[in-house]
Amino acid sequence: MKKLAFLLISFLMLPNLTLASDEPEYIPCSESFFADGPTPLPQLKEYNELAKSVGIQVCQNVLQITDTEKKEVAKAVNEFTSMTKASFGQMFKGNEFNFMHDTVDVWASLVNKHYNNPNYLGFIQSTLDVDGGNQWQVFVTKYHTINRPSISVDKALNDQCKTVIKSSNGCLENFRFISDAANPFVSLVKDNILTTNADLLRNMQADWNLFIEEARYQTPLDVWLTTKLSDDLFEGKGLSGPPTVQYFLLHPSIVYERIGNLPDGDQDEVALAVEWFGVNLWKYKMGVSIVSTYQDIAETSDVGTGLMFHVDNAYSFGFTHRGKNDNSVFINFDLLQLIGDKKDMYKAYKANMFY
Repeated sequence: MKKLAFLLISFLMLPNLTLASDEPEYIPCSESFFADGPTPLPQLKEYNELAKSVGIQVCQNVLQITDTEKKEVAKAVNEFTSMTKASFGQMFKGNEFNFMHDTVDVWASLVNKHYNNPNYLGFIQSTLDVDGGNQWQVFVTKYHTINRPSISVDKALNDQCKTVIKSSNGCLENFRFISDAANPFVSLVKDNILTTNADLLRNMQADWNLFIEEARYQTPLDVWLTTKLSDDLFEGKGLSGPPTVQYFLLHPSIVYERIGNLPDGDQDEVALAVEWFGVNLWKYKMGVSIVSTYQDIAETSDVGTGLMFHVDNAYSFGFTHRGKNDNSVFINFDLLQLIGDKKDMYKAYKANMFY
């Protein structure tokens, strides 16, 4: 057993396959991101809280590896755009503001359709053209390139806006209040995730898809051990990529084993196997495990212990020793690799990204 442990440690210490990785990178998805935001008006507090909650919901599902994640993102974005329209309806009442509500409808449609593109996630814009007769323009940058919807702002219109918020300076400030309340969603999703961390997000998505496609299948126990031994990659800090190394603990499989010293006809048999502890460098497509095999044999020990080697994340072979000179070689049939759903592995890992 000491020799097997030495071989396993030697494998881990191969100079060109170091397990030490760069400092883990995360995309945070927590309330702390909004700590410095402005305090919303009482009328817009519910909208502001929704902007925060749906922003976090989008962040936690933005990898969109599974169909459920894709649906959760679309649902969250739709909640945000629907509440935005309702907030504009609350703050700007009257037919005079129909031009604005039409603009908000255009914005909502674009955001719901292109929520993965940060170019469409900017909030509705507002400018006052003083030289053009105090024309207040409310527009969507990606849509209203010319002929921006507008209305002339006068005292009567501003007085009408002040009836909604007594402390307001008028319509433009009411608009700013809504924009400030919406900012948590825009700053987290558009600015932080899809712009600042765009490259990191793409790399995480590519790595997780590659992991699901190519890595060895892991049981919940294997995933648990991997999260515990993967430095601080899965400590609830936010979105992260897959582990560099897969670890295995009590991983069961079936092998076809040959014990050369047995009589002819008894040498080749199917046996049960368990990987007591193993590692797999899935990107390098190689790994090794300490393994025991079992079959009911009259002529020698039922249990043999040795090493199993993993190649290309799909094929495994190894040898065991049963005492005396009854050594064996085997090839592995990992049925879990065939019948297991690797997206379940991803879900198990993701559960450790957020506490």
